Amino acid sequence: MNSTLFSSPNLSETDILAMLATGRPFASIGQRDQGALLGTLASLGLERNSGLTNQIRSSLGLDELAIDTKDTLNNSVLTVGKYLTPNLFARYGVGIFDNSSKVNLDYTLNDRLKLKAESGTQQSVDLVYSVEK
Repeated sequence: MNSTLFSSPNLSETDILAMLATGRPFASIGQRDQGALLGTLASLGLERNSGLTNQIRSSLGLDELAIDTKDTLNNSVLTVGKYLTPNLFARYGVGIFDNSSKVNLDYTLNDRLKLKAESGTQQSVDLVYSVEK
């Protein structure tokens, strides 16, 4: 599903969405109002690579921002991620409508070897060796 937002007077899609969710433009919302904005994003079914999602991701200084709605809206997960170093990527996923959460760390040792760790309902550490053909 693709969503297009417009207003009169003209505002950016980010500001329109923030106004719908919080009554204020994006630049003036605080952390408390970000939950309302994220819920609105999920209900609009915004795609991982939509312009609006990319604009919000960029303005928050993230390398990844996604809302995955799985099979129902109640199973929606907000995922944020950021490179902490060139070799270390941290990802955090939290249920929008439940108390689930998950932390992933991916550490690139070299071109073929990665260390992956996950903590959430299950914990795991994997050493992944990959070969490109």
